[in-house]
Amino acid sequence: MKGVGAQQVYDLIAKKFGGDAYAVLPQVANATGFAAGRWIDVCVASMWPSRGLWLHGFEIKISRHDWQRELKQGAKADTIAQHMDYFSVATCADFIEPGELPETWGHLSVDLVKNTTRWVKEAPRLRPAGEPISREFVMALFRGFDKACVTGGVSELLKAEYQRGLDNGKERADRDAERRASSAERDAAFLEAFRL
Repeated sequence: MKGVGAQQVYDLIAKKFGGDAYAVLPQVANATGFAAGRWIDVCVASMWPSRGLWLHGFEIKISRHDWQRELKQGAKADTIAQHMDYFSVATCADFIEPGELPETWGHLSVDLVKNTTRWVKEAPRLRPAGEPISREFVMALFRGFDKACVTGGVSELLKAEYQRGLDNGKERADRDAERRASSAERDAAFLEAFRL
């Protein structure tokens, strides 16, 4: 997933699956270490048993050329799709021709102007519910979570927010101290005037 358009598509997928019912991870591999050979742009995990526990992989395509390259490497997509319960392509334009979308894939259309998403075709289930996934892929999910949320971007955001809170608190304390000093000076002046 590269470029501004791809990031906007990712952000809208994350918004669509926002809240605590889902986890949304960017760039999840099929395994870790030397065994990693394929990455999915977005992996959405449904976390609530009442809605079903599933994984949905999304490949983001922002151009016709990018889409055609994906079609030529169909076996490459299968490397990661085998770990998913659902697999879809997310596009920000209507460049998929009729009959090009593989039967086992869904298609999510993203409007970058209106900031909306809509299913052109919902993805069919690829694996029986409850079928276990490989330990290698579980480790890849942990790696993706770590990169996105612990050692990656979220960690930096948390540090920045902590520093912002610290700076705001210091600024507020300085203003309060200044206001108290000013009030104390007024009170002292008033008492001095009263004594005269």
